Amino acid sequence: QHPGHAEAVGRRSALAVTAGGDMEAPGWHQGSDATGRAVYFANARTGAAGWTVVVAVPTAVVEYPFWRSLGAVVMGGVVFLLLSGLAATILGRRITRPLQALSASAYALCSGRMTTHPPSPVKEIHSMADALLTAGFQRAEGERTLRDREERLSAIIDRSIAGIAQLDREGGFTLANDRLCDMVGRPREQVLGSRLEQFIHPDDAADGRRLLADPLVHGHNQTREVRLRRPDGTSVWASVSVSSIRETGRPP
Repeated sequence: QHPGHAEAVGRRSALAVTAGGDMEAPGWHQGSDATGRAVYFANARTGAAGWTVVVAVPTAVVEYPFWRSLGAVVMGGVVFLLLSGLAATILGRRITRPLQALSASAYALCSGRMTTHPPSPVKEIHSMADALLTAGFQRAEGERTLRDREERLSAIIDRSIAGIAQLDREGGFTLANDRLCDMVGRPREQVLGSRLEQFIHPDDAADGRRLLADPLVHGHNQTREVRLRRPDGTSVWASVSVSSIRETGRPP
């Protein structure tokens, strides 16, 4: 459509549409009118009157809705990405913060300072913290029970009228009660870490070596009469029994 199209009927087209290519081909073409506007146009020639009919539409009229729709899609995509990023950040914090709190609770539990844990909006993490706290209480109770047993056993050993000791595989003392320390005439600090052969009279050294070798090799108990040397040079006869104790997961 052209302004003043009624006056242009029957005259040379004021549009003066120009385009490259075959303008006689059917369909729409792209070109420009006399004013330089980019247009889409279609033309046809009537057979009876010999007139040429040209219908032109500015490209802006045709393309504007497309570009507007494309812009709306792009803006919508950008907004969606921003909202998705914000939602992911919020959700990530809802998960990472409880996990950090759970990690801190685990350290506190190991040091014996944890008696409760902060609530978590994530149900699974809250349940995990409950289980961790329960396990910590059970472990602490087990450790207290073990300490009590060790203290009672230590008290029984120290009050025994017989000398009682524990040796490692090399024959070094790792435990000694008061009676044994009295028998060898040395304080506990000197006995612990010393070797049994240091306290056996040289004349009984062979029996002392057999006392340790047979239980370690064959697992048999050994009992022998040997003399224990004291720092003042005196000796005391003792009936020494040695048994091999296997610790869980370790060789005898």
